[in-house]
Amino acid sequence: MQSRFLRFLESCCALASCDGKPILLAVSGGVDSMVMLHLFLRNKISIKAAHCNFMLRKEAQEEEELTSDFCHRHDIPFFRKKFDTENFAKENKCSVQMAARELRYQWFEELLAKENCCKIATAHNLNDGIETLLMNIVHAQGWEGMSGIKASRGNRIRPLLFASRKEIAEYALENKIQWKEDASNASLKYERNYVRHKIIPELKQLNPSLEKTFADFQYKINSASYFLRYGIEQWKEKFTVEKGDDLYIAKNDLDPSSLWILLQPFGFNVSQVRQLADVKEAQVGKFFQSDTHIVVIDRQYLSVKKIRRQEPPPIEVNEGRAARGKFALTIRQAEQRKESGAVYLDFDKLKFPLVWRTWKKGDFFYPSGMEHRKKISDFLIDNKIPRADKGDISVLESNGNIVWVVGMRLDNRFKASPQTKRMLEIELTDFS
Repeated sequence: MQSRFLRFLESCCALASCDGKPILLAVSGGVDSMVMLHLFLRNKISIKAAHCNFMLRKEAQEEEELTSDFCHRHDIPFFRKKFDTENFAKENKCSVQMAARELRYQWFEELLAKENCCKIATAHNLNDGIETLLMNIVHAQGWEGMSGIKASRGNRIRPLLFASRKEIAEYALENKIQWKEDASNASLKYERNYVRHKIIPELKQLNPSLEKTFADFQYKINSASYFLRYGIEQWKEKFTVEKGDDLYIAKNDLDPSSLWILLQPFGFNVSQVRQLADVKEAQVGKFFQSDTHIVVIDRQYLSVKKIRRQEPPPIEVNEGRAARGKFALTIRQAEQRKESGAVYLDFDKLKFPLVWRTWKKGDFFYPSGMEHRKKISDFLIDNKIPRADKGDISVLESNGNIVWVVGMRLDNRFKASPQTKRMLEIELTDFS
């Protein structure tokens, strides 16, 4: 295990760029993360450890103490944080699982900068990769979903992706590593657990070497993906023309089977792309529309153009309603909260008029429940917003500051608190 771990780190986790900076390990107290911690320690790699207590289970405090004690005994810098996850999920209208994911990665990013660490390491294993692949197939994620979990992506690494869950457990027993079992891993109400406990055992009846087969499959797919991406870019350079946000695809050189790869990034679905299969014979002027783009069949080209939405005028203090496409905001001053889907801002911190606009690259805000700013592009990625839906995301702005990612998250600086004297109540209506 140790030699394989070191080879995988060197070949797949891009640590050469760290230049001696420590790696921040996300340690839950489960067997995977405790083995990861042990392997880094054993190989004398500079590390720091972070533990999240989401206060969702009675075992959470025991897991926190286990990780804390291990790090204390081995002089590993250790950071811990408790989160009121259920209230965060309720306040931000998301699932508990999504809330926990966002809370932990936001905190990890803050620690990464504050503690001058190079990478965030999580303990995903080979079996996690198989489960992810199967879920991607079920949800038709396309060829990119076939590669499962990436060993390295940005500043996040998964140094145990080479090892199966069985191998990790055996290593823990051999090295007398203590861990805590998360009881929720047995619950079939979670999609991943259903795949883990129901689907994979059946597949192993067909192929007892499923883990090895998957590792080989992933290797082949990742190799093919590299050349596929390269080929796509080469083809686009030769047969497409970009003008600003618009793309023109030459019809005469177009193989209909390539359309999905070309149009999927613009939000077009499989049904629409299939209808375009006979593009060379299709009527000139025929068009299809996604949430963000329109594709028009011209004589020589398929023209893919971004939809220019008209932004509503600035919202003055006394306006009761504003409309934007299929959405509307109802705005009023309020003295107390009501049991509805409204959000509440501190009226005295706002400067009017407010501006309701599409988010743009470089936008940032301070998400409710967080202390540090976050780019909206990263926020949307963390919340798994599909690329096709990102064009519908808008923000409400006060004096150049984003106060609300509309329908998703308030800014921590402007949300109403128990000390707020005057509140601005805003309700979002979706007419789709």
